[in-house]
Amino acid sequence: MARRNETILNLLVGFPWWVSLLVSGVAFISLRFILSSIDFGSTAANSFAKGLSGGVSIVALVLLLPAPIVALNSFLKKRRRNSQKGSKKIPSERTSKNVCPKCGGEMVLRTAQKGPNPGQKFLGCSNFPKCRFTKALG
Repeated sequence: MARRNETILNLLVGFPWWVSLLVSGVAFISLRFILSSIDFGSTAANSFAKGLSGGVSIVALVLLLPAPIVALNSFLKKRRRNSQKGSKKIPSERTSKNVCPKCGGEMVLRTAQKGPNPGQKFLGCSNFPKCRFTKALG
């Protein structure tokens, strides 16, 4: 059963940007060329199909709306991931004893950016944000 606020636009935001582009293109081609060429047998159905083919540009543009939103979110997420400061790997001779007790991941040397100890170094789990285990140095 579908969720209450599940619309085609909400679904498209959850997919990569090119899915929105593909859905928009398929909708444009099917409404513009295929639907208008079909003879439905009744005058009302034929008129409805011709009316739909008139607003096909608007439908295609609405289906394209999620594409730039998803592309921007993806770009910003990648930029945030690449700009994380203080995630230097610990030399391999120390990693054997610096294993996260919570998840088993490798501990990495980090620098506190905010909070009560900005600028101080600490060990944090490399699986952050899934695992938030930290250990003070010293």
